[in-house]
Amino acid sequence: MTLTGHYFWPGVIMLSGAAWEKLSDADKAAVEAAGKEATTEAYALAASQDAETVAFLKENGVTVNELSDLDALKALTAPVVETWKGKDPLIAKFDEAFAKGQ
Repeated sequence: MTLTGHYFWPGVIMLSGAAWEKLSDADKAAVEAAGKEATTEAYALAASQDAETVAFLKENGVTVNELSDLDALKALTAPVVETWKGKDPLIAKFDEAFAKGQ
């Protein structure tokens, strides 16, 4: 098994535009803060579970390798990313936010 650095999305917090527009600025800020807190905790839990799973696999005879060249993998998958970004503006927006580390 090779650890590629791919990461699943542990959850998405969504609210309809109509519901969002009904919120006060203070409530919008509170929802955003709560969302960031919840996703931070979810990522921490997922990282812990990931480490436990890798340890379990190694204990059971699985050879676990680290990806040696992430830039090469990104270059190979770039056409797929570009194709999907062109299919939906939301995908492009997500990719842009991800690139910025948000």
